[in-house]
Amino acid sequence: MKSVCGLDVHKDSVYLCILSEFGELVEKVFGVLTYQLEEMRDLMLHHHVVEVSMESTITVMACPKCIAIAKVMAF
Repeated sequence: MKSVCGLDVHKDSVYLCILSEFGELVEKVFGVLTYQLEEMRDLMLHHHVVEVSMESTITVMACPKCIAIAKVMAF
């Protein structure tokens, strides 16, 4: 089983849920500042996440926050 992650993007926060390869469930809320997004990236790397799904109620390409998340998450 591979580790996967779901992100729910809000105005001031990003909700993260990881299902690890061992069946462990990790849930955490992050802010949207660069250092917070980097912490989120590091947590995903720690759990060897290989796939990420992101949900947002606005168009991703028109959302600077979503673009910033994608840049930080490019690992």
